[in-house]
Amino acid sequence: MRPEIRPAEESGPNEIALHDALMEDPRRDPPASALESVEDGDARDNYRVLLAFLGRLKRAASLESCYLEIFSGGEVAVPPLFIDQLAQIIVR
Repeated sequence: MRPEIRPAEESGPNEIALHDALMEDPRRDPPASALESVEDGDARDNYRVLLAFLGRLKRAASLESCYLEIFSGGEVAVPPLFIDQLAQIIVR
């Protein structure tokens, strides 16, 4: 688990619940209310980015097609770290 997403000591119960739910089933689409109830704004933004990326992965026919799609739409809206990790998985 990336340290950017792991709950911190000061994380609230809603953030911890969202994290636990995603760890249990990473393909889950949590309701918007679960995301909006995360107490910390920065954590909420991080989860928005993560959930958008997971959604992109789930919609793609393959990891390779997901990678190509990231660069075919003009502006790249995926964090470089996610792109790097996706590339590492593809080349393995």
